[in-house]
Amino acid sequence: MADPSRFNEFLDAYASDSLDEDERFALMEILIQCIEDMGLPSVESSPQWHSVANLLRAHAGLHASSVRYWSCLEDQDLEDCFRVAGPMRAVWEVMPNRLDR
Repeated sequence: MADPSRFNEFLDAYASDSLDEDERFALMEILIQCIEDMGLPSVESSPQWHSVANLLRAHAGLHASSVRYWSCLEDQDLEDCFRVAGPMRAVWEVMPNRLDR
């Protein structure tokens, strides 16, 4: 379902007031997967990542489990993780009321 060429479309849909929490949660997973699949040389400096990171922080309660998953906190070596794991860990560190480590 994640298609990096449709990232902006998914981002616009996320902003829609007509979505419920389940839809917003699923759409965030798609947005994160899009970034993962973009093959960006530097995820953390991309405008796409900044858009997603802002949404993750703004809706921390809804997306804490996603941030934890994509952070690969159990892995010490980021080379064995998702491309977004490093930037996602930075989001995890500033999330209020995050899930237990």
